[in-house]
Amino acid sequence: MKTEFKNVVIFLGPLLILPALFVIWPLIELMVLSLKHKVILFEIDRWAGLENYQYLLGKDARFWGALGNTLYFTVCSVGLELVLGLMFALYLRFGKESAWIKVILLLPWAIPNVVSARLWQWMLHPEVGIINHVLLTLGWINEPVLWLSDPTLALNAAILADIWKTTPLITLLLFAGLQRIPETILSAAKVDRTPPVRFLFYILLPQLNPMLMTAMILRGLDAFRVFDVIYVMTGGGPANSTETLSIYAYRTYFQSLQFGYGSSIALTQVILMLAMTWIIMNAFSSKWDRS
Repeated sequence: MKTEFKNVVIFLGPLLILPALFVIWPLIELMVLSLKHKVILFEIDRWAGLENYQYLLGKDARFWGALGNTLYFTVCSVGLELVLGLMFALYLRFGKESAWIKVILLLPWAIPNVVSARLWQWMLHPEVGIINHVLLTLGWINEPVLWLSDPTLALNAAILADIWKTTPLITLLLFAGLQRIPETILSAAKVDRTPPVRFLFYILLPQLNPMLMTAMILRGLDAFRVFDVIYVMTGGGPANSTETLSIYAYRTYFQSLQFGYGSSIALTQVILMLAMTWIIMNAFSSKWDRS
């Protein structure tokens, strides 16, 4: 018994200590800081209790605007990425194999986020951007479109850039899931001449449920904390129309130097991310129970 306990401590000890140091401890510090009024610029550091959260949830219209932008970005990005990723994964699994097509599909994922965002920023430039140039040449628009300066278009432009960048990740995950489906199931469906739509919704998707849940959680968490793509392309503007929770927390922390209030924003974002993960896992678990 002592030997077994010793082995557990040796092999699992580092795995338990490292998360405690790099995850749990910072979260505790964040929780404590969120309960304070701490403004470095004015040397304010006093206990506030739940005052930060009361103002955040009750009076801070900017927070609700950032939350709305974050939810819109997450739902649109992840939803479209799942659809496109599934289409590409199905083509790679059942279509004609071609190495160069796989390379093209994976190329956006290999580009760093900041480089990708800057690339799209130049492509969407109203005067020298290639997108306006092509649309003007085709006669689809009569004048350059202000993609990143129009409050109604800027967030959608950032969503487009994010979809282009991260769809390959969804493709890889779903392609791996398709590869794990037993050949006997696919052969039986082929022998029975199962219609394509029925084959997709009643055979492939149920088999892909675990991988779909993984892809949705990974991309949902990543999209909900989006920062770099939007910050590089728009900086959260124009008029805060693309400001997300991460950008709002960053500005509160490092521009306004309100460490206490910024911590309350960040911790609220963490709680919402945990809630989103719980909802997704329960939704897929209920599907497995029904099946």
